[in-house]
Amino acid sequence: MIKARAQLEEERIARELAEETAKELKAVVIEESKKLNDLEQLKEKLEKLLEEETQAKRDEEIVRNLQARVLAEEWEKREELERLQEEQRVLLEEERGKRLEYEELQRKKEQEFKDAQERLNQLEREKKLLDEQLRTAHLKIKKSEGKKEILEARLSQVAPNMKKGNVVRRTQSFIPSTKEKPTIVKTDHDNNL
Repeated sequence: MIKARAQLEEERIARELAEETAKELKAVVIEESKKLNDLEQLKEKLEKLLEEETQAKRDEEIVRNLQARVLAEEWEKREELERLQEEQRVLLEEERGKRLEYEELQRKKEQEFKDAQERLNQLEREKKLLDEQLRTAHLKIKKSEGKKEILEARLSQVAPNMKKGNVVRRTQSFIPSTKEKPTIVKTDHDNNL
């Protein structure tokens, strides 16, 4: 009888211990589940920021390519202006004896010069606009990088045992790799930044 009572007491104690262990395990599972959920949300935010940063860099590359094209056209127009000016000077020297013919030709050349000057002015306006767009793209990238650093700091607080290298590798996997760097044209504006 005493033996049976002792056995029942042992079973009761064992059951209570098992129930306590189960409660503790359940609390641990709930806590781990919460941490996992937080990590997933942070991961999604980091991936979204990475997409925004990648798009901003693509936009910057597009603006740089457009800027390079406008600059090339601007130089071409400058050379054309210089050539037209030289032609006018030569014509003035050679055609003094043919005043009437020369005046007609001069009017034509002056119109070409005005057209070229107008195009040059237009190109300079486009260049200013592209400079502004490039500045905006730079600001977007800086803003995106700031957000990314904040989220990475929060991530290290939520999961301090995670290796930072793994997080970086995971986010870097979304950056498209290219075999060659995009051509970057340095302007006077870039040097002043």
